[in-house]
Amino acid sequence: MSSPRISRLKLPRPGRLLAAYPHPDDESFACAGLVRRHTEAGYPATLLMGTRGELGRNMGFPPIANRETLPAIREKELAEAARMAGYQEVLFLGGHDRLLEFLPRRPLVTRILQILRAKKPSLILTFHPRFGNHPDHNAMGSLVTEAVLLWEKEGGDPILLYNAGPRRPKDVDLPRLTVNVEAYRDVKKKALQAHLTQTSSWMKDLEADPRERVRWERRLRYERFWVARGPRGWMTSNPPM
Repeated sequence: MSSPRISRLKLPRPGRLLAAYPHPDDESFACAGLVRRHTEAGYPATLLMGTRGELGRNMGFPPIANRETLPAIREKELAEAARMAGYQEVLFLGGHDRLLEFLPRRPLVTRILQILRAKKPSLILTFHPRFGNHPDHNAMGSLVTEAVLLWEKEGGDPILLYNAGPRRPKDVDLPRLTVNVEAYRDVKKKALQAHLTQTSSWMKDLEADPRERVRWERRLRYERFWVARGPRGWMTSNPPM
């Protein structure tokens, strides 16, 4: 069954945005345009990073890092990308790259819940718990969703969006929101470029492949989400976990 599309989603009140992703650079691919639009409007944004991306495969092209120096370099890259998007702060969950799904769950959910209580975000962005296209992506989405469910029992009432890919898995029956971020295309591109260890090789490949370049130009103009929890509550009786 095809689920409805939402062209515009209004927040019930202006407030803080919380973006929660597992790896440095996820946030730039996923939502740099929407976050910049939010912060330019004068609203605060917090970035919660699940890991420091210490096991990333890329070291830059040409290499500017090694396995020992990569975590610190990626943290610096993240700080620059976050500055471009307008985040007021970057927090770290303390998880381990490629192991997020195997770590003790309760302490991580508790930490996220503490952040929700302290920041009281009106809008939360993360990955779908099952369709994030990477085990760490799925794990982060699952942890955040569980924390939102717990916070809801205490009166929390956020909008929760999951990043959506260009194709819809048949098992996803959530409204889809497409956000035009063309006005922030250059910001998004520069935020991606700030993650030099991870994107320099990819950017070079784009120059050599016109079709791939066209596809990524579209991704710079639009950011797509599934609406898991809207202004009137959950969009499904069984939130994915």
